[in-house]
Amino acid sequence: MDANHVLVNALDRLWLNRGVAHACSTPIFIYLADSVSWWFLQSILSHFSCPANRGLDLDYLVPYYDCVMKQNSHSRTRKGFTLIELLVVVLILGILTAIALPSYLSSVQTSRQGAANTNARALATAVQSKAIGANAYDTTLANYATDMGGTIPSNPCTGTTTGYTITATATTATVVATAGTNCGTWTPTTFSLTL
Repeated sequence: MDANHVLVNALDRLWLNRGVAHACSTPIFIYLADSVSWWFLQSILSHFSCPANRGLDLDYLVPYYDCVMKQNSHSRTRKGFTLIELLVVVLILGILTAIALPSYLSSVQTSRQGAANTNARALATAVQSKAIGANAYDTTLANYATDMGGTIPSNPCTGTTTGYTITATATTATVVATAGTNCGTWTPTTFSLTL
């Protein structure tokens, strides 16, 4: 092995952390990250003659930034997403929707049922209060609007303010929310009252 081979091998090991030695066709290109290293390498190599079979010549030594600019001019930049990436995203969203949607709808129905029962309980309290003063139960729903703060609360299962039923006898009454169609299949709580 002659002096030039030893020098190139030594420089490969010496500059490994600062540049990359790469064989491009016949000549050898050595890319270095900074111009100081480039001039240092050029001054060392100028003391040796290059073997003909290696094709090593100072004209083929190119600074790192020149080579990078030439290589990047031929590369294509990727814009947008591929069809596979979009299909994977749609598939993941579909799976999440299939898992989450039934739970969400169930919780919405449960909260509507709870709100309907709570409103029926508030109406039962107003019916009982008015019955104690009048000593009889009134079954007309609209008569309790003032006692309920100005309006009868809406039944979320029917979507109306008339979604409650008051039944009464001489000394007992019941108040129940109408099941409606917005809450699925359920049995509303019946609130029983006695004078």
